[in-house]
Amino acid sequence: MNLLSHDNAQYDEYEHRIRHNGISREQFSNLISSFASVRPLNKIRTTTPNEFFDEWTREEVKYWFQQNNLSDYLLNTLDFVDGSQLITYGKLIIIDSPVHIDQEYDRLRNHIGSDSFHLNEYARLLSGLKKIVNQSKSKEESVSCNIL
Repeated sequence: MNLLSHDNAQYDEYEHRIRHNGISREQFSNLISSFASVRPLNKIRTTTPNEFFDEWTREEVKYWFQQNNLSDYLLNTLDFVDGSQLITYGKLIIIDSPVHIDQEYDRLRNHIGSDSFHLNEYARLLSGLKKIVNQSKSKEESVSCNIL
């Protein structure tokens, strides 16, 4: 995909390799368009683990939901704009209060619907949130400086 992102490379590839295999310019153009639409997803997947969570974009948050096997219903209900909102939500939810955790489950289940949102998905959400909250805390601590 990266090699074919330049016009000259596309022209050379088509003229020297593709055209002789019976593929039309329109078909090759559709292929290049498909590559272009996939490139941003590849960039997100390769950069997300290395960035601070609070700097994530909406697309990176969406990718996090996909990686944690969370539904689009839940993603759309929570509708986080960036990683900072995800972290803040995680900190609010992951307090040592089973009552608060239960209340949030009930709220989400009522909003999404009991047929579409189940306890196992909520458990995956909580598990993922705990991980990123703990990782963000450790990054905050490692960035701090103590002056004596």
